Amino acid sequence: MYGKILIADDDLGLAEVLAMRCEAAGLETIVVDNAQCALLAILSEQPDVAVLDLNMPAANDGDVLELLATDPELSQTPVIILTGQKDHETIERCRSLMVHYIPKQRNVWIRLKRTIEQLLTRRECSGKPRNAEFSSTSGILHHGFQKPSGDKLVLRAMNSVRS
Repeated sequence: MYGKILIADDDLGLAEVLAMRCEAAGLETIVVDNAQCALLAILSEQPDVAVLDLNMPAANDGDVLELLATDPELSQTPVIILTGQKDHETIERCRSLMVHYIPKQRNVWIRLKRTIEQLLTRRECSGKPRNAEFSSTSGILHHGFQKPSGDKLVLRAMNSVRS
């Protein structure tokens, strides 16, 4: 398996464990700990798949999820929501926005790996280009990450997570 995966979770311990497992499976990883950095990393790094927690600091979960699903640039990246929220409303919201939902539970890696494999295979079969460069090193991005751009989408993304 190969590709670039963004893992966004404010629980950096879990994010690092998932990143190590992804890297062991041959994937490049980008780890961020908040929604703002996740949105900016999707724009600048163009991962093949984004794995996101819903409960991150400085995030309005509904707005971020809506933006990821409906914005023309951001919606090009398949999204997996990895969350401790198991309520019917969260599951239905993910389903309605056509993002994958995986609850944080004991066998999370097995389900996550299977879903990532399916999404990467689907992308490969669709003929969409992969990221031009592939590196086997892990990129760790934190609060200081910024995309040098005045583009309206970045501003909209930043405003969305600040609301």
